Amino acid sequence: MDRSENFKEIATALSKAQAAMHGATKDRKNPAFKSEYATLASVIEAARGPLTENGIAFLQSPGLLTAEGLPITTTLMHISGEWVSTTLLMPVQKRDPQGIGSVITYGCRYSLMSLLGLPPVDDDGEAAMDRSPPKAQPKVVPPPRFDDDPFGPLASDESKAVYLRTCREIIDGGSKPYGELVQWWKDEAQNRRTFGLTQAETDDLKNDLMAKAPQQKEAAE
Repeated sequence: MDRSENFKEIATALSKAQAAMHGATKDRKNPAFKSEYATLASVIEAARGPLTENGIAFLQSPGLLTAEGLPITTTLMHISGEWVSTTLLMPVQKRDPQGIGSVITYGCRYSLMSLLGLPPVDDDGEAAMDRSPPKAQPKVVPPPRFDDDPFGPLASDESKAVYLRTCREIIDGGSKPYGELVQWWKDEAQNRRTFGLTQAETDDLKNDLMAKAPQQKEAAE
């Protein structure tokens, strides 16, 4: 995560904005997994009012597409001139206009939710309470998805698997000097929590990272 040298004004404003946010409404159904999710439009609608009222604007933009994936950068800017920015590297499975567009939509959605601490919520709070006895469901392999957001929504396990694979490719790819890998690891702390990595999975990645330069292990602590 990058930020301006001074951070007091935007931190105060962001605290007030977050207190006014109530979550992004799940406004789209995913028939493959029989679940609902919040679209990018819903996330922006939930965030824009509280941010604007507290003097904060946001920008989201894709970076240069590489073999590692497509970086999505989200920046919050305060009227004081202070700012905070984070970049999420998204894997790209289909390198055509539709595939790239879907990756951008997916990355913007989760990056903005992560940076603002904005959770998806049911439109009716009571709808979230399943009071019926649990029913055993046979495991069904979902068919390929070709909706207007074909990259997602992914099931939580699948989403985490994609993120883990991307992290391992970055660590094992050898394209970053060790110092940059250490900084990347620190910047990815929020994303590791967002994608639900267990302590064992986090430790496994960290051990792979430290193995790149055993003599500099303490730098990654």
